[in-house]
Amino acid sequence: NEQSKWADWSYKPNAHECDFHGVGCTNGVVTSLDLRNADLCAPNLVDGNGDVAKDSKGAGNNDSNESNDKTDNKPKSGSELPQGSSVVPANECLGIPSELSYLSKGLQFLDLSRSPHLKGTLPSELGMLHKLEVLDVSRCSLITGTIPSELSNLMSLQKIDLSENSLSGTINPRLFQLHSVEYINFHSNYLTGTIPHTNRLQNLKVLILSRQHTPGFTGPIPNSITEVRLLENLELYGNSLVGTIPESIGNCTSLRRIDLYSNFLTGTIPARLGHIGALSIIHLKRNRL
Repeated sequence: NEQSKWADWSYKPNAHECDFHGVGCTNGVVTSLDLRNADLCAPNLVDGNGDVAKDSKGAGNNDSNESNDKTDNKPKSGSELPQGSSVVPANECLGIPSELSYLSKGLQFLDLSRSPHLKGTLPSELGMLHKLEVLDVSRCSLITGTIPSELSNLMSLQKIDLSENSLSGTINPRLFQLHSVEYINFHSNYLTGTIPHTNRLQNLKVLILSRQHTPGFTGPIPNSITEVRLLENLELYGNSLVGTIPESIGNCTSLRRIDLYSNFLTGTIPARLGHIGALSIIHLKRNRL
């Protein structure tokens, strides 16, 4: 069972941090936290002593090995709970702890994705993880607030995935000045404003800003995007972008996919798109081209 992997987080409180499932270390220093699918902050069944009950589901909980009976994931009513136990609801979860910044000495990989019960905001202290290369807090639909401007301090960052959350506000332009970034995915949030200039993102291969809830991103496609020569995947569909498709988009000779579906773009389709040999997907429907 996927969730049984996380049992040691509840039942081995005195274990060394490097012995926990999902924690990677080098010479005793935590370098990775891979908690994807851990269902962080899922409701826990707590016994009368305040301990997580053994038949509880979710991150940090353990499935009982004493029975092969199949059970559903519905919260137990008071009459169904073991005597003296109770359900700790997900709304008591404190969210992503700012104390993650204490791992700044070595943390390079942080994945908290696919935890639908995880609430709260992205703490600004994430910007103190100066060695971080991968940040994935995707598919956590209860994560709200804005994208912290402090993330622009992550000079080693190569991948950032904050897709399928409930983030709002604008993108701080400084975040688009990180030279090392290769992958940016903010798909399916509530982000607004204009798309920042991208000419500093010289290593960028994937940019996904699609399907923002109305109105989404507005203004034109920045001309600077045509200076990102390594760009392979550009997805801006489902926004409120206006203006024309930059003629110099043909400079992006590594482009394999361009999806601008469902915007308010006008003008003509640049002929130079047809000269990009690697390009296999062009999606421009529902515009005013």
